[in-house]
Amino acid sequence: MRHLISHILQGKESIRGKQLESDIIFHIGKLESELALKVNRTAFDGDMYQLKSLIRAGADPKKTDYDGRSPLVRSLKRITMISCYQ
Repeated sequence: MRHLISHILQGKESIRGKQLESDIIFHIGKLESELALKVNRTAFDGDMYQLKSLIRAGADPKKTDYDGRSPLVRSLKRITMISCYQ
Protein backbone atom coordinates (compact mmCIF):
# COMPACT_ATOMS: atom_id res chain seq x y z
CA MET A 1 0.00 0.00 0.00
CA ARG A 2 2.77 2.44 0.90
CA HIS A 3 4.58 1.57 -2.32
CA LEU A 4 1.46 2.42 -4.34
CA ILE A 5 0.97 5.74 -2.59
CA SER A 6 4.59 6.74 -3.07
CA HIS A 7 4.20 6.11 -6.82
CA ILE A 8 1.02 8.18 -6.90
CA LEU A 9 2.71 11.07 -5.12
CA GLN A 10 6.04 10.72 -6.92
CA GLY A 11 7.12 13.98 -8.45
CA LYS A 12 4.97 16.11 -6.15
CA GLU A 13 7.41 18.53 -4.59
CA SER A 14 4.87 20.92 -3.12
CA ILE A 15 4.44 21.29 0.63
CA ARG A 16 0.82 20.20 0.26
CA GLY A 17 1.90 17.01 -1.52
CA LYS A 18 4.47 16.22 1.17
CA GLN A 19 1.91 16.84 3.93
CA LEU A 20 -0.62 14.62 2.19
CA GLU A 21 1.95 11.86 1.83
CA SER A 22 2.90 12.17 5.50
CA ASP A 23 -0.75 12.05 6.59
CA ILE A 24 -1.48 8.98 4.48
CA ILE A 25 1.59 7.12 5.78
CA PHE A 26 0.64 8.01 9.36
CA HIS A 27 -2.91 6.71 8.93
CA ILE A 28 -1.78 3.51 7.23
CA GLY A 29 0.65 2.86 10.09
CA LYS A 30 -2.09 3.48 12.62
CA LEU A 31 -4.46 1.07 10.87
CA GLU A 32 -1.73 -1.57 10.63
CA SER A 33 -1.06 -1.24 14.37
CA GLU A 34 -4.74 -1.51 15.22
CA LEU A 35 -5.07 -4.60 13.04
CA ALA A 36 -2.02 -6.20 14.69
CA LEU A 37 -3.55 -5.52 18.09
CA LYS A 38 -6.85 -7.07 16.99
CA VAL A 39 -5.09 -10.17 15.63
CA ASN A 40 -3.09 -10.55 18.84
CA ARG A 41 -6.18 -10.12 21.03
CA THR A 42 -8.09 -12.66 18.94
CA ALA A 43 -5.20 -15.13 19.25
CA PHE A 44 -5.04 -14.59 23.01
CA ASP A 45 -8.80 -15.17 23.28
CA GLY A 46 -8.40 -18.40 21.31
CA ASP A 47 -10.98 -17.40 18.69
CA MET A 48 -9.58 -19.39 15.78
CA TYR A 49 -12.51 -18.64 13.46
CA GLN A 50 -12.05 -14.89 13.86
CA LEU A 51 -8.27 -15.25 13.58
CA LYS A 52 -8.58 -17.15 10.29
CA SER A 53 -11.01 -14.51 9.04
CA LEU A 54 -8.60 -11.68 9.87
CA ILE A 55 -5.71 -13.47 8.15
CA ARG A 56 -7.82 -14.16 5.05
CA ALA A 57 -8.70 -10.45 5.01
CA GLY A 58 -5.00 -9.59 4.82
CA ALA A 59 -3.84 -9.33 8.43
CA ASP A 60 -0.20 -10.31 8.94
CA PRO A 61 0.03 -12.98 11.67
CA LYS A 62 3.74 -12.22 12.09
CA LYS A 63 3.14 -8.55 12.88
CA THR A 64 3.81 -7.72 16.50
CA ASP A 65 1.79 -5.45 18.74
CA TYR A 66 2.90 -2.40 20.76
CA ASP A 67 5.08 -4.48 23.09
CA GLY A 68 6.61 -6.78 20.47
CA ARG A 69 4.42 -9.85 20.98
CA SER A 70 3.18 -11.86 18.03
CA PRO A 71 -0.16 -13.71 17.87
CA LEU A 72 1.66 -16.99 18.48
CA VAL A 73 3.23 -15.65 21.67
CA ARG A 74 -0.18 -14.36 22.81
CA SER A 75 -1.90 -17.70 22.21
CA LEU A 76 0.90 -19.63 23.96
CA LYS A 77 0.65 -17.28 26.92
CA ARG A 78 -3.06 -18.03 27.18
CA ILE A 79 -2.49 -21.79 26.97
CA THR A 80 0.15 -21.53 29.70
CA MET A 81 -2.20 -19.50 31.91
CA ILE A 82 -5.01 -22.04 31.46
CA SER A 83 -2.64 -24.94 32.22
CA CYS A 84 -1.45 -23.29 35.44
CA TYR A 85 -4.97 -22.95 36.81
CA GLN A 86 -6.06 -26.55 36.15
